[in-house]
Amino acid sequence: MSRILVLGAFGFYGSKVAQALRVRGHEVGCGTRTLRGREAEVRVDLDAPDSFAVLREFDVVVNCSDSVNAQP
Repeated sequence: MSRILVLGAFGFYGSKVAQALRVRGHEVGCGTRTLRGREAEVRVDLDAPDSFAVLREFDVVVNCSDSVNAQP
């Protein structure tokens, strides 16, 4: 079992990826820019590098975010 962070896990595509990983027995964190009290939320903002430290807590990061408007 791995600890996996899914960025965009509350979106259409990301929610399906997160669920598929849970079914396979992985511990899934749900990366989001804005904390709203949802289960397994982890604050990560692609425009805020200071929020990246939390990435060290996970074995794998899967980016399913809608990052079209994010800075490179």
